[in-house]
Amino acid sequence: MIRTVLAVLVLVLFGAGAYFAGAHFSLMMEPVLSGEEIQKKVDAEDFEGAIRSVRRLLLDHPGDGALLETLGNLHEQNDEPKKAEAIYRGLLEKNGNDAMLNFDLARALYRENRISESLAQMAMARSLAKRRAGGDSAGIVIMTHALAGEIYMQNTREYRKAIPEYAQLLKLDPKRADIRYQLGMAYAYAGQYQSAFGEFDRIVKENPGTEIAKYAQNAIQYVRERRNPGKSNVLLNYGE
Repeated sequence: MIRTVLAVLVLVLFGAGAYFAGAHFSLMMEPVLSGEEIQKKVDAEDFEGAIRSVRRLLLDHPGDGALLETLGNLHEQNDEPKKAEAIYRGLLEKNGNDAMLNFDLARALYRENRISESLAQMAMARSLAKRRAGGDSAGIVIMTHALAGEIYMQNTREYRKAIPEYAQLLKLDPKRADIRYQLGMAYAYAGQYQSAFGEFDRIVKENPGTEIAKYAQNAIQYVRERRNPGKSNVLLNYGE
C-alpha cells in the first residue's frame, strides 16, 4: 500500500512558536502517484491545486487510505479543518487503531478550537503509538508532546501541564535549544523561577552569540524581575 510520508512535527500548528520555526510541510509519494507534481504545489503553498491533484489520483485509486489521509492533511493546510476531520473520522471507522490517524484527528480538532476533544484524541494517539515499536511510532509520540505543550502554553494557559510535555521532548533531543527555551518559558509562567533560570542560563552558555541566546538573556532578566507572566508575551516571540 502506498503510504504518505510526513516530516515529523511539520503539520502540528500554524505559527507554532520556536519549536516549529522554519518547519515546512513535506509530502513525498512514490513517482507512480505523481508525487513530484503535488510536492511542487505544496512547496508553492498552492494547496487547492494539490487537493485537486490528489482527488484526480483518487479516481484511479478509490478508497486508498494513504491518499485520503494526504487529502485531509492538505485540507488542514488550506484552512479547512472540518473537511479534514470528516476524512479522518471516515478512515478511523475502518482503522481505529492507527496512531497517526488519531493524531491527525487531534490536530484537526485543535484547529477547530475544540481543545478538550483534541487533547483526548491526542492521548489516544500517544497510547496507540507507544504500544507498537518501529515505523513512525516515535515521531507520533514526539508530535503529541509538541502539540500538547503548545495547547497548554497558548490556549489553556495551564503552564504546569506544559512542563512535562516539553521536558519529555528535551529528553528525546537534549541539544535542541529551542525546546529548552519553551521549557524555560513554561517554568517561568508557572512561577518556578529557579528552574526557568537554569534552562535559560544553559542556553546562553551553550549557544553564545546566537539569536536564541539573546532571547534567553532577555528571559533571564524577566525571571529576575519576577514579572506577572499574564501581562507579557515577550517570551512567546522567539522563532515567529
